[in-house]
Amino acid sequence: MILTMNDNERMKNLEDRVAKLEEDLSKLRDRKTIPLSKINKPISPTTKLPMKKETDWEKKIGQVWLPRIFIFVLLLGVIWGFKAGTEMGFINDYVRIGAVYIAGCLILFMGHKQWRNQNIVLGQVLLGGAIAIFFITTFTAHILYDLIQSPTAFTIHIVVVLVGFLFTKYYQSQSIGIVSSIGACLVPFLIQSESGNLLFFALYELIIFVAYMILALSQKLKALYLVVTYGLHLCFLVFAFVQWNADIRALAFATLVQHMIIVFYFLYRQTLKEQVAFTFLTSSVLMSLWFLASFTYSYWLTIHISAYLLFIIIFKMDKKKRSVFLSSATLTLLLLLLDLFEQSTLGLFLIIEGSIVIYLNYHYQSTLQRWVGFGVYVLGVISILSFPIERFISIETLAWTVLMSSFLFHFKSNQIISQKKELAAFIKILITFLGLIYLSQLSLLLTNSLELESIVLSLTWIIYAAANVIYGQIKQDKLFRLIGMFMIVFTLLKVIFIDLPTVSILIRAILFLLVGGIGLAISRLFYRKDHTKDDGREN
Repeated sequence: MILTMNDNERMKNLEDRVAKLEEDLSKLRDRKTIPLSKINKPISPTTKLPMKKETDWEKKIGQVWLPRIFIFVLLLGVIWGFKAGTEMGFINDYVRIGAVYIAGCLILFMGHKQWRNQNIVLGQVLLGGAIAIFFITTFTAHILYDLIQSPTAFTIHIVVVLVGFLFTKYYQSQSIGIVSSIGACLVPFLIQSESGNLLFFALYELIIFVAYMILALSQKLKALYLVVTYGLHLCFLVFAFVQWNADIRALAFATLVQHMIIVFYFLYRQTLKEQVAFTFLTSSVLMSLWFLASFTYSYWLTIHISAYLLFIIIFKMDKKKRSVFLSSATLTLLLLLLDLFEQSTLGLFLIIEGSIVIYLNYHYQSTLQRWVGFGVYVLGVISILSFPIERFISIETLAWTVLMSSFLFHFKSNQIISQKKELAAFIKILITFLGLIYLSQLSLLLTNSLELESIVLSLTWIIYAAANVIYGQIKQDKLFRLIGMFMIVFTLLKVIFIDLPTVSILIRAILFLLVGGIGLAISRLFYRKDHTKDDGREN
């Protein structure tokens, strides 16, 4: 009986609690707004804010920078110790080289031990320093002391490269990978040879790039990937300067192979996407420069551009990848245009190219593509501004016409400009100023008389000012009306202080009649505008 009573009381309590929860839940559903008092409730002193993680400078200096500094100090001590021993006659060349190899092995052992003891940074620095010691010692024994021949030195260097490669993978150390990859790239320069084999050199550097690139991408080592990618071009550049008269076409084709490998990774792999995309873009430019330097004709760049466009059409890819391909094609076309045309003609094609890329960016919405297109467009503008119009029928006239048309096109089609008032005002002023320069150049071609040039220029300015006012009146754009009024005043001052002293009384009369008539007509427009507003208020 007692148990039954307890069960009944317990059930009743549970039912009351459920009813209470349902009532609270219905209140929460009916509540539409949160009181401002709760929103603006001040933070109590006891409220704990998230603390920013402070930099542990003791750990950063002691574990990161001091080992790197003192490994360099240790190397200097070893060098000076050997120098002192040599000067005293205790150490000959063989003992010197052997001792350095032994020291390198000891440093390797110490680095491994430190790594096993969880001193990761110190261990990696010691291991990387040992790899560098082996490279330097082999170079010294081969070049400076002539103790070993070229095949032996090359074999030792390759063994050191393999050790560095395996250490990079085993210890997952980017610093070891960078040291060993730099040493691997420099091996052909560390071997004494009367005449270098260009094909072997290009193939060797390409193999080193592929091996370390795969390692860097598999281990996600960003810096190592960038070092081996651009290290290939740097080594090729050094070789081209050393062998100035050599045929470097093999180097150009080696950069083409490198670029194709990067394109493959860019399309089908997802590791280090940003770094691979960046190297794809830059390697396309570097490859194009190598082909321009290696061949007297530039149709190779046309092939590259066509290949990029075919990739965009044939392969299925997202907008970001398409924008990278399009940006690469844009930069390659830029180099092709720079090679084909003189500067007087170049600006016209750069304006067209930049305008097309900017217009396509409205569809792809890519920041990279936008800046690439904008950069090409700016280069075209600078090139056109450098060459004024000297004849009506000329490439300069066409270039200036295309420039003005492109400005108006982008201003009308770009929605971002219309949404930002300050930017839109700046673009309007810029277009008006360039239009003034454009029409002034054309007006000066109407006469060969020095006396009439200033008059024609003044009339052109006053007509252009009137056109701005009329356009502003039609479009209800106050900025254009203000620009037009400012130009009217400026033109009137020019007529009074510059034109009057140099012209006859007849031309003065004609000039003032024209300027005064146009000015009155413009002021009449403002009068009618104000009169219309007043009528609207009365109604």
